Amino acid sequence: IGGRYLRANGRYIRWNAGVSVDHSVSSMMYWVVEPIPAREDMPALPAPPPNPPYGYLLGVYLEPGRLIRFVRALDDGHYPEDPEADGWQQFWFRGRSAFRLRDDLGFLVGAGVYYPNIAMCVRAGRYGRLTPLVVDLPDGGYGESLEIVVFLADTPAYNELRHPDVDAE
Repeated sequence: IGGRYLRANGRYIRWNAGVSVDHSVSSMMYWVVEPIPAREDMPALPAPPPNPPYGYLLGVYLEPGRLIRFVRALDDGHYPEDPEADGWQQFWFRGRSAFRLRDDLGFLVGAGVYYPNIAMCVRAGRYGRLTPLVVDLPDGGYGESLEIVVFLADTPAYNELRHPDVDAE
């Protein structure tokens, strides 16, 4: 049996905690998949972390940076699938805070006017299903790209979204 298997890293080397793809089978490839129930309203985003230490201003303390590619969905939910198409924009984002990312995107989609009532959805690859972003970004990821589709509140597409119940047990 061969193929591409998900491997849970970090069992022996703690600093290498994450998930990778491998072609061999091992005990680190047994997973328990638990469904996360949906909820109709968007959960509160985690509070932003406190301001970084003074060393941040000197360039000593750097949070992970990512290229954020985003597009604003139409009221009916349609958007250009290809991130190279017109309508997609991008900016460099430092940090992990979904709260701060929403603030930045709210300003950018509001054409310079802060528009906080948005939902951010990520997709797994070009044809992946959109999933509302309701948790902070993972550690690491320096230089990675993240594609986000932005939905404005009080639109039919926004009202159709179902959010993961991150507080479910």
